[in-house]
Amino acid sequence: MDYTWIDASRKRVKLPAPQYIDYVLTWVEGLIKDEAVFPTKAGREFSPNFPSVARHIYTQLLRIFAHLYHAHYEVYLHLSMEGHLNSLFAHFLTFGREFDLLEPKECRAPKEGWPFVIGDLMDVRPGPVLSSSPGSARVLCPTLLSSMVADSHLLASQAWRGLGILEP
Repeated sequence: MDYTWIDASRKRVKLPAPQYIDYVLTWVEGLIKDEAVFPTKAGREFSPNFPSVARHIYTQLLRIFAHLYHAHYEVYLHLSMEGHLNSLFAHFLTFGREFDLLEPKECRAPKEGWPFVIGDLMDVRPGPVLSSSPGSARVLCPTLLSSMVADSHLLASQAWRGLGILEP
């Protein structure tokens, strides 16, 4: 699977996942160290475009999570580390939701029929924790995010399996 990165000359470049992740993390590190973006001195104000920059950083990190779950979740299961990843992801989603960092377009499927998108974890509709019977809507309870933080291992693995990412 290739990922698209926009280089310094604004050209789209296809990259393998490890290189894309390295580019994203290097870019984020550069922004965090940039005094104009993240001021650390007393009396300095954040720039007016800071919310936009923060959302862009969040979106890129969300894509890294998507890759980890899509390509490496079985390894986390094998190492019995899925609870740690699920807890980190639950906290990440909660933080993004709390500070309005999730772009609506990032939360919905880009194509009809895709089995899972982040927005599925955040739908707030009454119903069971997860309904995955054939033909039924995949509904998550309104308190999923706080429940995932409290018991991330059970709920997140249940959600990923029910949404067709992992086999039961």
